[in-house]
Amino acid sequence: MMVGGLYLEHLSDADLARLAALAEHAGDVRSDPERLEALIDSPAAYRMLFAAPGRDPLLQGSPFLVFAVLVHRVVRDLGHVSFVEEWVGPRLRVPVFDTASLRDFGADPLRRFFLAQLLASYTNVASGSTLVRTSRGWRRRRFSELDPMRLIELAEVVPEAERRGLPTPR
Repeated sequence: MMVGGLYLEHLSDADLARLAALAEHAGDVRSDPERLEALIDSPAAYRMLFAAPGRDPLLQGSPFLVFAVLVHRVVRDLGHVSFVEEWVGPRLRVPVFDTASLRDFGADPLRRFFLAQLLASYTNVASGSTLVRTSRGWRRRRFSELDPMRLIELAEVVPEAERRGLPTPR
């Protein structure tokens, strides 16, 4: 299954221009979205983002492009190794020899896309504050989507009419 159209939805115009510059026949990659995955998987894309020392890869492309290139690189690298090191504690790693299952997992284009999307999602965390009435008056309560307990507290103060779609507090 080709997932080029899905990649196209997540890449910025600057990302698409950088990838088009890597293509043999430069042009608008939007017209052929199935080429995108091959461009993202190319060693040239990795070099474009990571080869120059001292350049922050996140300044060279969007977080989605950076993680997509890294996910593809890891899957490609797994094809050449007989084991990977697993972190089990500070300064303690153990070899894991089941690289075949990792290769099989990474072989699915939708899984590679999902991993890139998941990793990029951690760069944009929704957070803010809201006013909540307490027994001592109005108080500002901060929230972050990385703090599920605070989100549960906020869900409890949402008016009943606006709770549709929110998980019910227990």
